[in-house]
Amino acid sequence: MRYLISPDSFKGSISSIDASLAIANGIKKADPDAVIHICPMADGGEGTLFALTNKEERVKVLTKNSIGNRKYGYIGIKGDRAVVEMAQAVGLDSVKPEERNPEMSTTYGVGMLIGKAIDKGCRNIILCVGGSGTNDGGAGLLESLGARFFDKSGKEITDIRAKDLIDVCEVDFSKAKEKLDGVKITIASDVKNPLLGPNGASRIYAPQKGADPEMVERLEQSLSGYADVLETKFNVNYRDIPGTGAGGGICYSLMFAGNVSIVSGAQAVISHQRIEEMLSDSDVLITGEGSIDRQSLYGKTIDVLCKLAQKKNVPVVIFAGRCLDKDVITAYPNIKSVRTLIDIAKDKEDSKKHADKYLEMLAELEFKRQ
Repeated sequence: MRYLISPDSFKGSISSIDASLAIANGIKKADPDAVIHICPMADGGEGTLFALTNKEERVKVLTKNSIGNRKYGYIGIKGDRAVVEMAQAVGLDSVKPEERNPEMSTTYGVGMLIGKAIDKGCRNIILCVGGSGTNDGGAGLLESLGARFFDKSGKEITDIRAKDLIDVCEVDFSKAKEKLDGVKITIASDVKNPLLGPNGASRIYAPQKGADPEMVERLEQSLSGYADVLETKFNVNYRDIPGTGAGGGICYSLMFAGNVSIVSGAQAVISHQRIEEMLSDSDVLITGEGSIDRQSLYGKTIDVLCKLAQKKNVPVVIFAGRCLDKDVITAYPNIKSVRTLIDIAKDKEDSKKHADKYLEMLAELEFKRQ
């Protein structure tokens, strides 16, 4: 039998990698001749880097935090593919709560991470945009890759911050475009917010990053003015595209300089992990997450993978912490079996604390009958 193991993390319990390894151990006990491929899943947000890479694949990089101070972060490299997690540089927790200031925020550090990945030969980059403390529309990111910004007098604006966007009257993205030439960037985000407006980056997310109501409006005006300049210069409108408001608008500037697509976190991870290719050579897919409920139907790991496996005529086995809505399972005719940790654990806390042990046990029980 050929097994493809692709669970998400069991939040508050076990990572996707450790869950995968536990399931693999159970399968090996049940089927010593098993051919196993492990492709852990994640939702594309904070923590995706560590879900998709092992220690040997992570590279420590000097970068900058959300207010421009030096720090170290990691990128993941697998051949010509890289995982760049925004939060590794400019995460909300990269500065102390009392130091958070969205108007002084910059995504320069994220550009440093992307630049290092490109220098290492990576031409396919998955950029995970959850958990940021920034609101600069991605201008700092492009500046780190060579972009230049000018005010109405023609003076260059350097070390650009969110507050400076209102002063931008001209840009030169040529160097950044050269750096990004031949590089495909897939932005992993489940955030559908546009750049501006009542559901945009500033009004929805800036308050969580330390902005008071007055600052929120200044940030909105700055992003709006910046968008006017870019869209007039390049004669294209990106501000209303769902997802451009993610990460304080980090996707927005990138779209003017590189080969960028915004996809759901699960879809981005599936592409990066080459799961569709693996499915074509698998007899069964094993996936799962902490809790199966009505939300599982809407773009979460189980939903996306079950639909993909159905197209490939591959049966699915699900391991979960618990199943709160058994009707969800009937939505996927290719689900062969569902097993939950709570069924064999003493209680909920025990299932979470010893998830690795119970996942191994469930896998051995499930595949002993093969």
